Amino acid sequence: MEIIKRHLWDTALRIHGTHHARQYTEIKSITTRDQLANFQQKYLSSLPLHAYNNVPYYHDVFDKIGLIRNGKADLSRFKEIPILTKDTIRKHYAERSR
Repeated sequence: MEIIKRHLWDTALRIHGTHHARQYTEIKSITTRDQLANFQQKYLSSLPLHAYNNVPYYHDVFDKIGLIRNGKADLSRFKEIPILTKDTIRKHYAERSR
């Protein structure tokens, strides 16, 4: 459990920087598998929302598969996200900013 918590903290720091004491406190307070699963679900949900709002390619893809509904990510559809390939990146590179 400690290894997982440390990995989550390291990942949070890389993504959000060092100014997120709330997330650190939240990670430190995880003591059960259920709490860990809830934490993972919470932050996993925020990633597709960020991509949806900031990357035109993902906005279109997520609309097609119905991943984002009423401003929330439907994680039951997460496995439907297509694998991102170099060809896809090249094809949609010019669309990277709206």
